[in-house]
Amino acid sequence: MPWIKTELRRRAQARLAAPAPFRRVEVRRNRALGPRFRRVTIGGAELAGFPGGELPADAVKLFLPLPGQSTVTLPTRTPDGRLQYPTGDRRPDARAYTVRRFDPHALELDVDVVMHGASTSTRWASAAQPGDELALTGPRHDFYASPEVDHHLVVGDETALPAIATILEHLPAQTQVTAVVEVDQAAEELPLRTAPGTRVYWVHRGGKAPGSTDLLLRTVRDLDWPAGEVQAWVGAETGVARAVRSLLRERGVRPECQQVSGYWRRGLSSAELDELALRRYRRAQATGEEIDDLAPEDDAA
Repeated sequence: MPWIKTELRRRAQARLAAPAPFRRVEVRRNRALGPRFRRVTIGGAELAGFPGGELPADAVKLFLPLPGQSTVTLPTRTPDGRLQYPTGDRRPDARAYTVRRFDPHALELDVDVVMHGASTSTRWASAAQPGDELALTGPRHDFYASPEVDHHLVVGDETALPAIATILEHLPAQTQVTAVVEVDQAAEELPLRTAPGTRVYWVHRGGKAPGSTDLLLRTVRDLDWPAGEVQAWVGAETGVARAVRSLLRERGVRPECQQVSGYWRRGLSSAELDELALRRYRRAQATGEEIDDLAPEDDAA
């Protein structure tokens, strides 16, 4: 059976060969999940045939209307996979979110949005009302549980919490799992459905800026390291994720057993991150190198 890195690479290549369609949908419901999250339920007839939610950590890209817009301008795809918008049109804000739940009968899916600062996603999730239009494409597959491993390590901050929740819910009951999750304070912890073999460690920043501490790194370093083959999944601020990846290498976790993602990067907007990812993709196409989304910005020039 393949390792996680091999399997996710295969799925990504399949997605590029047959891109998912754009689907126009609308907000169905919107409710708070504690002080930092809102769960937005999205639905519509165009979700018929949507293949998401079958695998843990499946993600969709939402196209959110900008202030003053009631409809979303959708792009087309160029032959090399880039998104191209009509000249002169205002581009919607595009953000990736984990599919928390998909109901193929009701044609609805849930996304959990972390509320932070004055970002477009925070503004949208705060104000979203039933009937509001948006669009999506996907899913992208971000997790695979290799049956070859003895233990799963799942690490992330609050931006990865929806993905972590789906991973813990989908893993077989007999699986040995350690999860480390960073939030600001205990009140922001969310209930997680876990199997008996799962240990969850919550760490709290206590008011410090997200991505500014080494709490995740120190907590992972201080774990009683599990025996046998370990598979690691990490989703956090890019610099934090890079540091955790270095620790995993020190602990002997083989690269093909790691899926380490920079969910966000301090000082960069979502649009800037998308542009950075595009530059890396183009360079990888030209050189044949593997894409590393944790590399410093200068490496993508």
